[in-house]
Amino acid sequence: MSDHHIQLGLFVVGVLGLVGLFAYCIETWKLRKAAERQIEISQKLITAAVDQVEGLSKPCVTLASSPRNPEEAVIGPLGNTQALRLEGNFAVENIGSGPALNVRYEFIAVGETARFFQPRGVRYVQNILDDQRSAMVESYAAYNGQFEVIFEYESIGGRCYRTNINMDGYVFTDVAFTEIAPQLVHPA
Repeated sequence: MSDHHIQLGLFVVGVLGLVGLFAYCIETWKLRKAAERQIEISQKLITAAVDQVEGLSKPCVTLASSPRNPEEAVIGPLGNTQALRLEGNFAVENIGSGPALNVRYEFIAVGETARFFQPRGVRYVQNILDDQRSAMVESYAAYNGQFEVIFEYESIGGRCYRTNINMDGYVFTDVAFTEIAPQLVHPA
C-alpha cells in the first residue's frame, strides 16, 4: 500500500468519524427536545392534579344570606337574597368544600352611604371551616345603605381567594368570587 492509499484511508475514517459525531449530536439534540416536551407535559399533569385537589378543598367565604320576602323584593333594591341577621350581627359562612384560613374582611361604604359612614377598617378571622356559619362583630343595624363587603382568605393548599359582595340595604346586588395572587392578601 502506498502513502497515498494510507492518507486516503485516514481521510475516509476522519470523514466517517465526523459524520458519526454529527449524527450523534443530532440524536442527542432530539433526545433533549423530547425530554423537555415530556417535562412540560409532566408539569401540566402535576398542575392539573393540584387543581383537582384544590377543587376538593376550595373555600368560598361569604356573608350568610337568606331569601327575601317576595313582597319586599318588588319594592326597593332588586334582588331576592339578603344578608342574614344572627344574634343582631352579620354572619359569615364558608359555603366551599375546605377551610378558609387567615380571613380578612372589610365593609366599604359606596355611593351616598360613603358620605356619612366612618370606615372601620379591616377585620380578621383566624379560620372558617367548611359549612361553618358564625356571627361577626359587625352590627347589622350599623350597615344599612350601600356597601361592598370584601373577604380575602387562603385555602389549606396555599391559594388565595377574594369574595366581593355588593349590597344595598342588606340586599345582595352582586357577588363575585375570584382567585388572587398571594401578595394581594397580605401586603407588606
